[in-house]
Amino acid sequence: YWRILRNTDIHSKSKLESFGQTYWPAVILSMVELQSKFNQSNLRNGVISLGALGVRFVIVEHLKSTNIDGAAFWLDENSPGIVMSMRYDRIDNFWFVLGHELEHIKNNDKSIDERLVGRGAQPTEEKPLYQKAADEMASTFLISERAMNEFMARHRPKYSKTVIEGFAKRLGVHPGIVVGHDSIVPGTL
Repeated sequence: YWRILRNTDIHSKSKLESFGQTYWPAVILSMVELQSKFNQSNLRNGVISLGALGVRFVIVEHLKSTNIDGAAFWLDENSPGIVMSMRYDRIDNFWFVLGHELEHIKNNDKSIDERLVGRGAQPTEEKPLYQKAADEMASTFLISERAMNEFMARHRPKYSKTVIEGFAKRLGVHPGIVVGHDSIVPGTL
């Protein structure tokens, strides 16, 4: 994804508005619609949509020797921002990280916890509640827990390409999001 954005002048064309919580449903809807029709043009439009809704958004190349996928921050009371690295250049990770960071903005989370990354990173079970909440939202951002559980119950232990593509099409998500979902165990495809 970052290659698509790196070679464009999206931010010079997008008008940044002040963010308000009243925009929240529009933010989520525009991201879900963007994902369901993913292509290069729609990704540009999605970034412009975030700016129009008051969310600053930047993608950077992965910072070597770090485990940072993204961060949400506030420039001031009305100016949230998201920065994402492309540590894992995969569609499922892109949408998980974006959903995670959007949840921090929605909840007005204001602190960055350096203990979440690197050698001293906390194990998942020791993460602060606001990080666990963001992870939970991100894992159900595009595929509900119920839909994923029903899919797995019907098709476990092996998931064929045809089955995955059919499920993805029914939900309006990219098949890579199904394959990368944290409920799918590697080696079961």
